[in-house]
Amino acid sequence: MKIALISDLHSNREALDAVFADIAQRGVEHVYCLGDVVGYGPEPEYCVDLVMQRCKLCLMGNHDEALFRDASDFNPHARGAIDFTRERMFPAWYSSTEKKARWKYLRGLPLTHNEGRFLFVHGSPRDPVREYVLSTDGFLNPDKLRAIFESFDGVALGDKMLKAGITPLAAGNAGTRFVNRHYVGASFSCCAGPDNVYQALSGKLPWNDPSFVESIQLLKDWWDKGYFGGQKYFALSMQQSFALMAAGKSGMALQGSWAFQWVDETFKKTGQDLDWVPIPKLSSAAPYPVFPLGIGADLAINAASQVPEGAAKVLNALLDHKFIVAMSEAWGGEWDSPLASPPGRPPGRPAHGGRASPTACTRGRGRCPRRTA
Repeated sequence: MKIALISDLHSNREALDAVFADIAQRGVEHVYCLGDVVGYGPEPEYCVDLVMQRCKLCLMGNHDEALFRDASDFNPHARGAIDFTRERMFPAWYSSTEKKARWKYLRGLPLTHNEGRFLFVHGSPRDPVREYVLSTDGFLNPDKLRAIFESFDGVALGDKMLKAGITPLAAGNAGTRFVNRHYVGASFSCCAGPDNVYQALSGKLPWNDPSFVESIQLLKDWWDKGYFGGQKYFALSMQQSFALMAAGKSGMALQGSWAFQWVDETFKKTGQDLDWVPIPKLSSAAPYPVFPLGIGADLAINAASQVPEGAAKVLNALLDHKFIVAMSEAWGGEWDSPLASPPGRPPGRPAHGGRASPTACTRGRGRCPRRTA
């Protein structure tokens, strides 16, 4: 079922007509209005009538609510628009049936609506009518977002997705020889915390510290629950799993900016919109938000290698200063730069011309090379 969500109509007749004309061309079955039918604009009656006729659901917005309560916290323009709307729409005893019906409709609008795994509100889950949730809250006001998400019930979103037949995390590893280490990096950053990661990269904290053990256990729990799709993980490439998310069969993806290269071939084809958000903090030890600038690669020799000496020579070549400089110039920001001084590095010189980050390399427009020997 395809649902169209509209909101903040604000008595704008021309805009509302244009929106409904567009909706009519998209095969939409139901239209839900998330509130603020009135306010600001000059034609509240028209917009209320159209919403009553065309919308299966309409919620109470803060401008709708202001008709029936104090609007002293509104700015002067908004408050003036509410006074104008109230004067036009408030029914007297002798008013027409239509006018009384509009007023009764607006007064009776619900504050929230639950439908399956979805919660619909005008504002936020903790204050469904009057609280603004801004795009900048993630990094300017993280405590606010944390409190909002804590107002949900205790069932994890991933568990709700599984019950609805949706794979929580779009993931796949078919056709590649490397392990998708960015999942481990994300868990380390948002569970163990960036400070612990840096301490470990600097050799001051062992990688078997309880904070890292907890991070890996969290990933294992997600895997065991089926968050990564179970055995489908080995049958899908990362691009294919991304396409499943665009089709609504997966809920989200733990990906870096390299995934934006797949948007044209996935989301544009399905007509869906892609958005992003910082990964929530996964433990009390981690801050929020965390914006990783890069992902490290681990270089190791397999214990069962038949040519360990040869493998060691390959690793030494990959860490050679001249090689790192050459690769950084060719693949700017996409090659691993060790935190410790690599063999052959002149004293006092950085590993490459770029800025250092707490992790071993940065991810840019493409895929970060991963090497094992």
